[in-house]
Amino acid sequence: MKSANEFLNEFAESQAAWGHCSAILEASYPAEVQYFCANMLLNKVRSEWRRLDAATKASVSNLARQRLLALSSGPTASSITAQRLCKVVAGIAIQSGAEAVSSFAESAIQLVSGQSPASGAVHTACNMLLAITDESMYHSDAVREAAVHAALYPSLPRVLALVEAVVATRTLEGPVEAALRVLGAWSVLDPHGSGDDERRSFGPGDVLVHAPALLPALLSVMGDSDEVWGEALIDVYMGIGKGTDVGKQRDSEAAEAGLVAALRRVEDSGGVSQLSEGAARTIARLASALMERCTHLIVCPVPGESEQWARASVALTTVVAQLMQLDQAHEDEGLMEACVEYFVRIGDTSVASRRPELQRPLYETLLPVVVRISSFPDGFTTWAESHLEQSSFATMREHVMSDLVNMVYVFFRGEFLSWALHRLAAIGAVGDAGALTGRWQEVEAICHAVRIVEGEVQEDAISHQNAAEIMQHVHALFGAVAGPAGQPGGALASHPMVVATVARMIGAFVKYFSRDDAPMEGCVRYVLRAFAVPEAWAWATKAFRGFCAMCARRLATAPAIQSLMEAARGVLHPAVGADPQTQPQREERAAVACGLARLVAALPYADAARFAPALCAPLLERAQAMLTVVQGSPPPPAARPGRTSRAGRSAHEAKSPQATLADELGLLGDTIRYLEIKPDPGQPHPVLDVMRAAWPTMTAVVESPSATADARVTDALCELCARAAASAGAADSDLRDGVVAVSLTVLERFARPCALEVLSAAVQAAAASKAAEGGGLGEALARACQTCIALLPDSNSVAGSGERPELVAAMFDMCDKFVLFAPALVYGTPELLQALMGVAAHAMMLSERAPVSATCAFVTHALALPPRLKDHPHRPQFRNALCSAVATHGAQLVRSAVSALGTTCPRESLRALGGVFDALLSDAEWRGAVAACLTEAMSPGVFAAAKESIVTPGDCELFLTLVLQGHLTRPRLLALYQDFGQLCRREASADVLLAYQS
Repeated sequence: MKSANEFLNEFAESQAAWGHCSAILEASYPAEVQYFCANMLLNKVRSEWRRLDAATKASVSNLARQRLLALSSGPTASSITAQRLCKVVAGIAIQSGAEAVSSFAESAIQLVSGQSPASGAVHTACNMLLAITDESMYHSDAVREAAVHAALYPSLPRVLALVEAVVATRTLEGPVEAALRVLGAWSVLDPHGSGDDERRSFGPGDVLVHAPALLPALLSVMGDSDEVWGEALIDVYMGIGKGTDVGKQRDSEAAEAGLVAALRRVEDSGGVSQLSEGAARTIARLASALMERCTHLIVCPVPGESEQWARASVALTTVVAQLMQLDQAHEDEGLMEACVEYFVRIGDTSVASRRPELQRPLYETLLPVVVRISSFPDGFTTWAESHLEQSSFATMREHVMSDLVNMVYVFFRGEFLSWALHRLAAIGAVGDAGALTGRWQEVEAICHAVRIVEGEVQEDAISHQNAAEIMQHVHALFGAVAGPAGQPGGALASHPMVVATVARMIGAFVKYFSRDDAPMEGCVRYVLRAFAVPEAWAWATKAFRGFCAMCARRLATAPAIQSLMEAARGVLHPAVGADPQTQPQREERAAVACGLARLVAALPYADAARFAPALCAPLLERAQAMLTVVQGSPPPPAARPGRTSRAGRSAHEAKSPQATLADELGLLGDTIRYLEIKPDPGQPHPVLDVMRAAWPTMTAVVESPSATADARVTDALCELCARAAASAGAADSDLRDGVVAVSLTVLERFARPCALEVLSAAVQAAAASKAAEGGGLGEALARACQTCIALLPDSNSVAGSGERPELVAAMFDMCDKFVLFAPALVYGTPELLQALMGVAAHAMMLSERAPVSATCAFVTHALALPPRLKDHPHRPQFRNALCSAVATHGAQLVRSAVSALGTTCPRESLRALGGVFDALLSDAEWRGAVAACLTEAMSPGVFAAAKESIVTPGDCELFLTLVLQGHLTRPRLLALYQDFGQLCRREASADVLLAYQS
């Protein structure tokens, strides 16, 4: 077989291959070889048929037909070889003209004359009828495709009759699936070639006329394989209402027939609850398709409509509501989506124009239904013990059902909340007692529904005509949360899932609690109690952070913060070594820590200085404990920061000690970030005390091989240092120097780019205190750059295979910060400026966005002495250092920038690259030399895009003229570089340059 395949591949492009195909198809080769041959023949028919002489065409055509007929009479009628041969013969017919197409269709129908619907000949006929429509799309433009469809159209009634006969067998044995695909393919014939459904000549009404038993049969025969029948049914009915004026009446009749048949299918099954899963899904999708195509016919009374149609329209709505309440709907996204779409489309129609039954009575029915659907099933305890799929259930509630819940709320507005409060009172969740007297599932579902409509409720509470009533209901709801019902054992704390949903509802309405009359204290206490419920951690911690942000005016007092910190200690300092399932995740702990930090920052300085170290103490204690664990454990396997296995990670997957240590250091850094405290004059920043306490741990981390073996630990340590420098670096030079020393150690030992972010933060902090030029920042800059450049390949090959783009990006981003905030440290070290310009000349040719953008920003800013140096006593020396660097590296900068513009520069960085050109041409001292170098680099024999004829010499000449004239504003000039770069990438035409001439 292998040799046969190699033989065919070798001769596939030759004229002799036609003969080889014929020989192999006629002989008794294995099925795999025959399929390969048939596939090659199909490709040759598609590409070479018109070049064949008449004799070869006749020979190949006769052979393919004969072989297809031979296969159709045996057990291989459904084989992939037979299907390929169907496409071969169909392709030949299409390329031979309309008469051959019509003859092909008739031959397929004649093939089954007198045959059993389950015979091999019928299977072949169905594959032929499907192949002719498939190949018409492959071979034809719109005009020829319309001609093919016109040639097929007269055969449509007989094709429908064939499908009807096959479907009537009521079994999937034989060619039924192929027949259903034929129905879908032939139902979209477009003999006019308009591509416009409004002019289509065929609609579901035609099916009703030519095959009256087909559509009802599709519903009545649905059994274990409902999806196969249902897909065909939906394919047909999605065309309802899209026919010609003549066909629309028939389509309406077909819609009525389908609707009645669907109702009869439900009735024959003994009701909705007795339908199979596939039948329920299909009927829901059919109802949705009918509603999409004939919303007006179903929802609104139409003059002259039959009484049967009016009753059926209302009955269908009832059936869809019942389908939504099936147990399978909780996990069957397709079923639920179809039902929701059905009702949402009703909601798109004005209430006054609907049938009376589809006005208020519909919403009164839906209101309890949407809550019941969204509820957990009876007997639910935990996800681990439930048959429900958590992700499917969440998708159903959060995405599928949300539109319907909002639609019901928009109709009722305040009545929606009133009903919710009434139901909660009926089951003990509202009132003085607060004890649960009903199902916790209903409590949870009602709170979930209120949370879903939070946006509408809060908007209505401001602008709706009944705003006062709506706000009164909101007060009552959260008053119940803050009251006995929210206490342990109360109805609103009766199950972990109830606690999680109520906490999430509180978080959604957190803006409301900034009102003076809101029951904030009681709801905050509820959220704090929810910290003890693992299922509620995610939502309770987010709600807590929301309280800290929105209600700081009421919470930022020393007694309140003291109480909150004590209540949150279990979250901030979970036990070391405990089961991950019993511990909140870093994101959840960060929400609490950062929220508290916001409150601490809002305190007067004296209180803030006392609470800041106390807040960070539990975090630091846990980091120290984890470091002890890490030091006693073996180094972890090599891992890239931020990456997970292909299979992903579960939310509570056990982490390595190193990963947990990284989390602790990162959490401490997150907390420091929000301690934005302004010290009193002459007083130290509170973060200094935090860092003094943390310093021994940080030093131990750097010196621990087990800890630093994991890059996540060193990255988290550098992030902590950067946060500390940004928060308190302006107030204390010792802190700056300390974190800079740690970062340099990390850089030199472990080559982590994140270490350079510490220097960036430090120089910005120093600039804020006007101390950037003092201390050791200049030495640290030189040391960091020397380390980075040593880690890079030879400067002449930075853009080669050995580059480290993340290190290049971090280095030039740091250097750019120094140019902006402490320029004297850059220009005052000429050899450093020379080295950086040399590396930049090659780094601009990288293909990654981050290093190119960072390099371009540095070069652009460095080529113009910053305003900070305007009155600097050493400005002339700085100017000389810059001129020397440009004299040495200017030509290479120009050549690299031109090369990057034409080829390597990422599209997102083209404007940044334009800034480099603008900076090079803006200085009169070297403008002439730069212009000459630029002209040379863009000459047709040098510029790559011109050599490859992507741009013409005229395009280059016009671009140079526009650049060198100097008449364009900077924004237009940068846009010019971007447009020319796109022109070099064949993403724009030369016309884009013309707009810049005016």
